[in-house]
Amino acid sequence: MNEWNPARSGPGPIPVVASRLPPVGSTPVLSMPPLVDSVLANGVRVVAAHRPSSPMIEVRGAVPIPSLATDEAAALMVLCETLLRGTGTLTQDGMEARLSDHGASLVVQRSARWLTFSGSAPASALGDLMSVVTEMLVRAEHAEAEVAQARLRLTRQLSLARAQPHVVAEQSLITHCFGPGAALRDMPSGADVASVTADQVRALHARCLRPDGAVLVLVGDHNPERTVRFLDSTLGEWRGASVPATLPALPSPVPGVRLRHRPGSVQSQIRLLRCTVPRPDVAFPALCLAGAVFGGYFSSRLVTVLRERYGLAYRVSSRLRDTADRLSLVIEADSATEATARSYGTILSELRRISDDPPSMEEIDGARQYTAGVMMMSLSSQSGLASALLTALLLDLPIDHACTFPRRLSAVSQREVREAVDRFFTPGAFSGVVIGDAQVLSGPLAALGVRSDSDALV
Repeated sequence: MNEWNPARSGPGPIPVVASRLPPVGSTPVLSMPPLVDSVLANGVRVVAAHRPSSPMIEVRGAVPIPSLATDEAAALMVLCETLLRGTGTLTQDGMEARLSDHGASLVVQRSARWLTFSGSAPASALGDLMSVVTEMLVRAEHAEAEVAQARLRLTRQLSLARAQPHVVAEQSLITHCFGPGAALRDMPSGADVASVTADQVRALHARCLRPDGAVLVLVGDHNPERTVRFLDSTLGEWRGASVPATLPALPSPVPGVRLRHRPGSVQSQIRLLRCTVPRPDVAFPALCLAGAVFGGYFSSRLVTVLRERYGLAYRVSSRLRDTADRLSLVIEADSATEATARSYGTILSELRRISDDPPSMEEIDGARQYTAGVMMMSLSSQSGLASALLTALLLDLPIDHACTFPRRLSAVSQREVREAVDRFFTPGAFSGVVIGDAQVLSGPLAALGVRSDSDALV
């Protein structure tokens, strides 16, 4: 590892050649297994695929959530926690027994736009799994005692989560770029959760958990046509017109980076964000490759410089991420306090370098192989295929997106990658935050254009 001179005011351009990947063959052509894409009588869209690699069935589901106020986002968090805590006909113990006795599992999660659930079961136990799904969607009681316990658990979890540096950085980034409302939709405050009532949860369930617009994916050892007919009957009692699942449009982030003071912190988190084009855009494949070359995997430029060559960052990446109604390019680095200014300056230097010294064909091919390989690995299992199908449905992409996207990547030219670099990797166009000890960092970072916030994080 090269020695770093602390007296150095900032990094200049660092000529780095990305680590070479061993040669691999051409990307195999992927294809979807036999599947049925249908809409049930109650409005649920079902995609059922036949993948008999094991005698199991993977289930993924999502229900669209309409625009919620801050207090309703807290109620949705409690709702997810109590969906499997008992219904009008099954106690929590009864629901758990029906699943565990047949080797099935079921988990409920939520985001700002969707309530999602994922489960798996032996093919012979699909009926038992779906009976529990129907119970929770139609007859979850959200009893007073269960809501009270959920409030207590969630407030404690939120308190612990908000003490984690990566959570602080994430919430600060969203607040800085899109306003406090966007951050609270993603992670409500403990006070909001503590004030949620059982009546609020039940009312939210009745208003939001409607079948029209919901999606359900099943992948495994089954007959897709027969499964769809079975689901039409099993989910038939889940009824109700949908409420439009719209979110308020987020403001456009203002370029600029702020230092948020975390007193006494021995580590810093650097988070930079730039809004990009949606996935269906013709420029999206080139953007994916440009992001991978810059910092998207182990052989990328930023990882090679920041982590491997100089050891300035514990973790570093650039990735594409959905935030409410838009797709963003996010650059992340976690660094020791004494190395933070050098790490941030190196990121700026690498952003300039990727424009002055655009990705070579060797770098692009390496990124192409890596990205396509990750997608192929994700489709190799029943679970991965089910998740990929659900993602395509939630993002309004073609159902075979995971299979066709590697071919779109293979058609991207060096010129298109360079255009993506020029369009999306300009250093001054990023918004972001640096979380760290401002008493140590304010001077060095000010020289790099980072302004300090007056409020301290606690």
